[in-house]
Amino acid sequence: MQYKQGVNTKNMMPILEAFLEITQRFPRVKAFVGGGGPNKEQYETWLKARPGAEHVKFIGVVPDEDLPGLYASTDIFVSATHGYVSLEAMASGAATILVNHEPQTHEFVDHEAGGLLVEEKTHAVTQALEMLIHEPERRQRLSQGGRQFVLEGFENRRGTEEMIAFFEQVLHHAAGAPKR
Repeated sequence: MQYKQGVNTKNMMPILEAFLEITQRFPRVKAFVGGGGPNKEQYETWLKARPGAEHVKFIGVVPDEDLPGLYASTDIFVSATHGYVSLEAMASGAATILVNHEPQTHEFVDHEAGGLLVEEKTHAVTQALEMLIHEPERRQRLSQGGRQFVLEGFENRRGTEEMIAFFEQVLHHAAGAPKR
């Protein structure tokens, strides 16, 4: 399962196009797009007219209390927003692909020690997804590295009571939630 939070992002098209390409090549893969915003209907309309659209589902805004379980059940998380959303996914153990269009991304990305950084281009996102699908060991290293990176590095630098509470929820869910 791939999951992307935040339909509000200005240019989600490379991610949606990559999802369509991947689901055509790997019919068992399902992509879930979370979030809301003014562009959601435009993206949904665009997607419906494309082959493979049945494999990509918009799930809307996900309540905060449901995020830890959702992240923990995600194999690959693709994000065009590089704030708490990406850090939460990484802390939950999801292998995270960060689509680079924000200069501050480099601040917390250390490839397999954090998140996999790719260009904001369809082919780059598609290649990253395909690599992580074909290489489960690399996906696992990225998952573990991202989780460790966030739990060890960001608690001190950016931690807030809210973030710590979220991580505690993640740990609770990760202990009991089977990975898909």
